[in-house]
Amino acid sequence: MIASGSDDKTVRVWDANTGKLLRTLEGHGDTVQSVSFSYDSRMIASGSVGGTVKVWYTETGAELQSHNKIPPPHYLVAIRFMAQPFVEVSLGATKLGKPDVLIIKAEVGASISGLSTVSVESHGLFAVPVCYTSAKVVLVGESNVGKSCLALRLTKGDYEEQMTTHGMRTWKILSERLDPEAVAPSGEVREISLRDLGGQDEYRLVNQLFLPETTLALILFDPTRGKVAYDDVREWVRRLEVQTQHPPVRILHLSDLHFSESDNPAVRLQPLISDLTDEKEGLGYKRLDYLVISGDLTNKGTPQEYEQVHLFFKEMVKQFRLSAQRCIIVPGNHYLNWDVEVQIS
Repeated sequence: MIASGSDDKTVRVWDANTGKLLRTLEGHGDTVQSVSFSYDSRMIASGSVGGTVKVWYTETGAELQSHNKIPPPHYLVAIRFMAQPFVEVSLGATKLGKPDVLIIKAEVGASISGLSTVSVESHGLFAVPVCYTSAKVVLVGESNVGKSCLALRLTKGDYEEQMTTHGMRTWKILSERLDPEAVAPSGEVREISLRDLGGQDEYRLVNQLFLPETTLALILFDPTRGKVAYDDVREWVRRLEVQTQHPPVRILHLSDLHFSESDNPAVRLQPLISDLTDEKEGLGYKRLDYLVISGDLTNKGTPQEYEQVHLFFKEMVKQFRLSAQRCIIVPGNHYLNWDVEVQIS
């Protein structure tokens, strides 16, 4: 196995023979400067530039131990496991006469070689090792389409106008924040890392570095821009396919269609199908994986309006080869006929 540290604050463990990523260890607050395997490869020690040292179980990724005793302006240089006991020593001296380099001992046998004037005290093993699981969700697409507003809504439940994102913005939320039933079992932390990647042209190349290991990518665009917006979506799909090695799942979400009795389903359906299927002027999709229908489909909930809705979605299902199991309906408040009084006893 090979372990690597990164400026994205993670440690990655790789299969040395195949090059396959085995797991990602998260928990550091800044760039991971140094990593080291124990002699039996059962543990990994990692140190960040800010001076935090962590020890992990290699097999599960559980964090066993953490030290943070190196204050600024000093920084950690390297960390490694020692097979035999050793004596803590200091090397050199600064202009102020203080030790320049300290080799410091930690309880599990890791030694820290860094620029420090204090000793690192061992915290000992945690009573309950924590297994850390993270899902990466990225919001991509053109600039000024509301990616940051959506992220803020998901993470804090608020809506607030945001300035355009330059580079990348990151939020972290626990899984139960989105789903109260998704509470992690004891000894496990489940976290969602939500990333808003700036949509300006100058960031497109760099942002692709953050696409590998993506669990879910949402491509946001403004359909009123027509062909330019659709071309942009196709480009992002291609980037995601290359970086994640997975084909996209195409989910069409239609909301608040408000059919009236006079609406012609074919007239409303034709431009939608054209936008989805046209390879030159639209998205070029010949099939969908899921269809999500939410909000108010009718104005007054009359039988005639529902007949128009039925014809509309019957053709949608046929056009994109969908099954009933792949259609999801979330009712709105106009699903009932407001002109009919229903007595419930």
